[in-house]
Amino acid sequence: MTTYSVYLHPSLAYTRENLAERSRLVPDKFSWGGFVVPLLWLGFNRLWLNALFVLVFEVALTLGVSRLGLPQGVTLTGGLIVMGFVGLEGRKWLCAGLERRGFRLIDIVEAHSPDEALHRLLDQSQEADLVTPTASSPRAPQSRGVIGLFPGPDSRP
Repeated sequence: MTTYSVYLHPSLAYTRENLAERSRLVPDKFSWGGFVVPLLWLGFNRLWLNALFVLVFEVALTLGVSRLGLPQGVTLTGGLIVMGFVGLEGRKWLCAGLERRGFRLIDIVEAHSPDEALHRLLDQSQEADLVTPTASSPRAPQSRGVIGLFPGPDSRP
């Protein structure tokens, strides 16, 4: 099963229709698109600053290897490390980017597919819970106890 973080745009009311049609589900798993074509994946997901850092690192690595006279295998190895890092951490960067743009974390759901995750979320929700959160009663996101690949200090097995 995959864990999905469900995000909703801040301008939308928290209703069944908006959850079904306009929510953004981010799976917590390895990103093959981020691994194979990291710059395109980062650009497609509007993670411009991360894409800029990856591009600057790749250019600096290539120039450094050529200036220092190191073998080209160093460039290949460095590129594979960057690709693996984007594949592993890209989804976390995507969640952070959505939150910076004002998206709200509605819930975290475990499911086999995005459709099943959305159905589980709608089944769990009751009409009383599906109102626009106000400043006096915000709905706190649930903590998974895991940051990236490593458990946090408060999560015990």
